[in-house]
Amino acid sequence: RVADPLPEGAMLSHLVAVDGQLVGGWRRSKRKGHAVASVDLLAPLEPAEHQALEAAVQRYGAFLGLPARLDLQPAGGVRKTSGRARPAP
Repeated sequence: RVADPLPEGAMLSHLVAVDGQLVGGWRRSKRKGHAVASVDLLAPLEPAEHQALEAAVQRYGAFLGLPARLDLQPAGGVRKTSGRARPAP
């Protein structure tokens, strides 16, 4: 499942796993009143896995009490941002 075993920064941050398989790493940051989870993937995600990752970022934002957004670097691709930070529920 791994496209590139050591993309820049992926192994030096928190881990992203799907069904027990390492698929990437993530870092957090705060920007202008919201939290950002920057995720670098080692392997592509299925649509349901991407939705689960988005939901996890929203739960993380709720934990912090901040709106949150996902900044995604697909495996071998161009970084994508999920848009505006959503308010914490």
